[in-house]
This record gives sequence, structure tokens and C-alpha cells, in this order.
Amino acid sequence: MEDLERSIKGIQNTMDKAKKLVNQIKLENSGLISLGMDNEDVKNAIELLKDIEVNLALLSDAVWEVPSLIADDEQKTALVNEGINLTFSDLNAIYDDVKHIRKDIESESEQRRNVKHLDAHFMLFENHCLRIKKRLDILLSAS
Repeated sequence: MEDLERSIKGIQNTMDKAKKLVNQIKLENSGLISLGMDNEDVKNAIELLKDIEVNLALLSDAVWEVPSLIADDEQKTALVNEGINLTFSDLNAIYDDVKHIRKDIESESEQRRNVKHLDAHFMLFENHCLRIKKRLDILLSAS
């Protein structure tokens, strides 16, 4: 259970940093003159995505141990695993958005559309993470 709680905290810390970066990018793209992302923002985004991916993998591993600890909650752990799969799918979409933004930077093209996609996919990712957290809280309270 400690691994599970540690994984949750790791994801939350990285999510907070990612949210600040996404908000900064949105703000920079909301003005009349779109400043957009630069290569440093892309580098930071990719590092945060890697951190989130590692933390999600650790969380997934920790969740697989839960059924052995709480035998009657296999359905609840299945819901958590389903949520984790959704978040990995969200991460893939975010990686693609960052890749498209990087191409926009290289070609000096407008980034707004891809930043909007990034924001939408990140919000979806956040919602899925919140759902996982709620389901994990239920699991942890049952132990």
C-alpha cells in the first residue's frame, strides 16, 4: 500500500508542474501576438511527460498488488486499471501534441491549434487521473 500511496504523490507532484507549464503555454498563446512555445518549453514538456509515464507505470504495478491484499475488491482494481489505461492513451495524445508543436516551432508556424489540442488532451488526462484517485481512495479506505 505504501508503493501505491507513493505513486499517487509522485503523479500529483508531476501533474502540478505539468499544469503550470500548460497554463503558461496557453497564456502565451492567448495574446494578440502569439508568443507560443519555445524549444525550452518543449524540452520541459517532454521531461514532465516522461516523469508522468514512469509514475503511472509504478502506480499500475502497485495496483496489481492490491487484489492480493484486498481479495474482494478485484472489480474495483479492474476499474482503476481501466482508468490507468485511459491515462496512458491520453499521454500518447499529449506526446503527439507536443511533437506537432515542435514541428510548428521548427517551421515557424502558428501553434494555437496544436496548443488547443494539448490543452484539451491535458484536461482529459487530468479528469482521468482524478477518477483514478477517487477509485484508489475507495480501495485504500477498504484496506
